Amino acid sequence: LRGDTPLGCEASLRESLCMQMEARLKFEEGERDLVVMHHDIRAEMPDGTVEEHTSSLKLFGEPEMTAMCKTVGVTTAVCASLLLRGPSPSSALLEIPPGVVTPVAKPLYQPALRLLAREGLTFEESVRVIKPKA
Repeated sequence: LRGDTPLGCEASLRESLCMQMEARLKFEEGERDLVVMHHDIRAEMPDGTVEEHTSSLKLFGEPEMTAMCKTVGVTTAVCASLLLRGPSPSSALLEIPPGVVTPVAKPLYQPALRLLAREGLTFEESVRVIKPKA
């Protein structure tokens, strides 16, 4: 990338690019990655109460698995397993409509959150009342 060094792979441009990136983007001894997510959501309830919901995740990578790998790969594996096998070994497959699946159905997200917590993927959450009900 930006040099006179041959790419080193004749198979495809994608493979050549991957090889160059792998060589240049390796962690040095003692380095690790970090994933940080933070959400602030304000909601006005039907009774007039205004709440602020906060959700935060901070996860450091480990020598055997990066934080990015854990947040993306483990989450994908847990959700795929739930979609294919159901929330427990004895349960039937979830009733999933065709097309894109969003994780807003309790039968999908509740077991997913439990399984992700076992893997150390949890958010710190809080709720603060900004304006009490009228």
